[in-house]
Amino acid sequence: MTLSTLYSKSLIIFALLSSIYSFTYGQNIKTVAGTGINDCTGDGGPAISAAAGGIAGITTDAVGNIYLADANYHVVRRINTSGIINRVAGSAAFTPAFSGDGGSALSAELNYPNSIAINSSGELLIADQENHRIRKISTSGTITTVAGNGFPSFFGEGVTATTAQFGSPSALHMATWDDYYFYDAYNLRIRKVNASGIITTVAGDGTVGTGAEGVAATSTPVSSVSSIVTDASGNVYFTEQLKHRVRKISTSGTVTTIVGTGTAGYSGDGGMANVATLNRPVGLAIDASGNLYISEWMNHTIRKVTVAGTISTICGNGTAAFAGDGGPAISAQLRVPQAIAITSTGDLLIADYGNFRLRRIVQKPVASFAASATTSCEDSCITLICTTAGDIDSVRWMLAGFIIPPTAKTVPVCFGTDGLFDISVIVYNVSGADTSDLMEITVHPAPVATLTYAGGLFSTAVGFVTYQWYKDGSPIPGATNNTWASTEPGTYYVKVTDANGCGAITASQTVSVTDVGATQRYIAVYPTPGNGLCTIETTAAITNANVLKIQVLNTIGQTMATHNIALNGGRCKADMDWRHLPNGNYMIVATTNDGAKQTMRMNIMH
Repeated sequence: MTLSTLYSKSLIIFALLSSIYSFTYGQNIKTVAGTGINDCTGDGGPAISAAAGGIAGITTDAVGNIYLADANYHVVRRINTSGIINRVAGSAAFTPAFSGDGGSALSAELNYPNSIAINSSGELLIADQENHRIRKISTSGTITTVAGNGFPSFFGEGVTATTAQFGSPSALHMATWDDYYFYDAYNLRIRKVNASGIITTVAGDGTVGTGAEGVAATSTPVSSVSSIVTDASGNVYFTEQLKHRVRKISTSGTVTTIVGTGTAGYSGDGGMANVATLNRPVGLAIDASGNLYISEWMNHTIRKVTVAGTISTICGNGTAAFAGDGGPAISAQLRVPQAIAITSTGDLLIADYGNFRLRRIVQKPVASFAASATTSCEDSCITLICTTAGDIDSVRWMLAGFIIPPTAKTVPVCFGTDGLFDISVIVYNVSGADTSDLMEITVHPAPVATLTYAGGLFSTAVGFVTYQWYKDGSPIPGATNNTWASTEPGTYYVKVTDANGCGAITASQTVSVTDVGATQRYIAVYPTPGNGLCTIETTAAITNANVLKIQVLNTIGQTMATHNIALNGGRCKADMDWRHLPNGNYMIVATTNDGAKQTMRMNIMH
């Protein structure tokens, strides 16, 4: 195939892929948990096939697991990054009660857990509403109470949170600095527990009323708070559901209304949020850019307020129903949406409470990947890892313009020939597709190595970077040169690597006892073992030769000594002094000037 033909085919394939994956690029919506049935079943299986009851709270952890507080069934469940759902807190009896502190959270009992949060250590906090406590699950799964003593009263300003009293906590929110906030519904206050465990009031004076603007948050009424969030600067935002507004507590402690007029309605899209109308705002979320998201129970919508203060609807058409999965979020239908949360990749999670589902507004993916190496060798493999964050429905790998069959996020790629290869990845989700930049992989040719054997000595070519000799499939310790003197029968081969790190293994050769010790013996060496003082003597006349070359080789094939001995009538007897050699086994190779060769073993022991 010519390069031009390959390029043309690549363009055709890429064009076909583009037509498949680019049909939509908006923010689309899909269901990630729940079947529309008010139940709590399906643990251990895919969340999309599990029944989800009253999802009242949502949070995510640093690695992308999603946690759901199911107030109807008094449990907390987790959806892992593979989409599998399991209970992590609350007993399998699904009964409202209080028990279990100091033990496993799976055996503990909760009573209407309505909101949850994760701290910087990965511990899960639960607003256990009707037990009048905030409880914590450690990373090892143990549950304890960290705020409240179970009595619905008002006590404990500036004291340790476990000694404080409050009632029906909700709207739990963890700030980035590990302070957490919640609404004390019994006492009509927003309270804060700092990282040291000390509790204080940050908003509300305990009375019922409309609340003033621009005053200290602690000196004005707050009520029906269903959600609290904070921004990067430390400002606090909260909903007042029954007053149809969202308010802000500045870092100086002053409270103002920023969304809604206080009158129920649905108006203002495209204009300023402070003159728009809301209808039962329940959930709040804030993204990395500071945009605020609001779920409206009675308008069945999700609205967005930009940093500049303009409001718009981003999900829901105002009709209470279930519809729209796979399409634009703005055209979908929700039913009394409640809690919402932003994932680390900017997706918006929605507790579609009346539809008994968790839904997700998905961002279009940004394709990226990494390779275990950017150089490889012929007949070797590398690993490709898709590093795209967020919601991904499928992955396609492209090698030199062609699809590689595996569709997993991590795949091995093997090369049968050398050359330069371009690799990319295409990722797809319900909101569109994206293709990564090309990565060039250099594949070096595999080296060629051959094995020779003569007179008990194996050898291969010089010039490789590493050598390792093997006997009967096992590496020979210290055998790392281009030669190896065999003193034992067996099957031998050598593995080599070149300057590119590419390896080759020679063909193997089996030698027997008669191969190692010559069939016909003309020369003897004695004594062995000995201290290195020995004699070389012919045992029979060697015809057609007048010089005998002696080589002493160690076990890794290195030459330790050489001698030339004159033959007289084909015979000789000569004393050798090899006492300078260290203890060990040696191969004596005797070669005549006409090419005849004999090998002998010798052992030196000082």
